[in-house]
Amino acid sequence: MGLDNASSGYGNGIEFSTSAIPWVTSSTAPAAGSPVRFDFSKISRYITISNRDATAANTLSIAFTRNGATGSNKYIVKGGEVVSFEVRVKSVWIQGEGS
Repeated sequence: MGLDNASSGYGNGIEFSTSAIPWVTSSTAPAAGSPVRFDFSKISRYITISNRDATAANTLSIAFTRNGATGSNKYIVKGGEVVSFEVRVKSVWIQGEGS
């Protein structure tokens, strides 16, 4: 009889409810229309995005699909702003929106 051990992924509730594994990157935002996907090693519990540009007009867009990033289904982060999301995702799409 097999043990049917749970694997990593969306169906693993224990993985989601445990403490987060830190994942950090510092990157230059890609140009508008050219979103970049950032993949996490495990399913996230929350994410924090910091737009370190001092000019509020230089914005980033955050989405959970490529279509969302290039379309209108995205969240805009102004320069100097830090946002946190409590979301259960494996990747996030980020792109610069311009100034």
